[in-house]
Amino acid sequence: MRALAALLILSGPSLAATSADYARCAALWYGMVDAGRNIPGFIDNTTDAMALARAFGDAAGEDAGALIENERPGMELLARAYVYGDPQSIRLFDRLATRCAEIEPR
Repeated sequence: MRALAALLILSGPSLAATSADYARCAALWYGMVDAGRNIPGFIDNTTDAMALARAFGDAAGEDAGALIENERPGMELLARAYVYGDPQSIRLFDRLATRCAEIEPR
């Protein structure tokens, strides 16, 4: 989680998106899908999150698969902590989601 926090601090809105940024966003949305499947009543329909995960994964490129898979479990934990109301996790999730919205593939 600390590594993720450090990366978020470094990736401000003025920085151009990198493959790693897109991969991190893909992992975030895959983590949301995973959390939706594992937390009853959290997300009934994960179609939008899955579409975002795939779009970010495509933008990250083929070489980013390992990074996505490496960060995906942590992103699921982050989503779970968000649901359960952990203030630090909420702030971290919101920062990452904001960054992802800024670089969302169109």
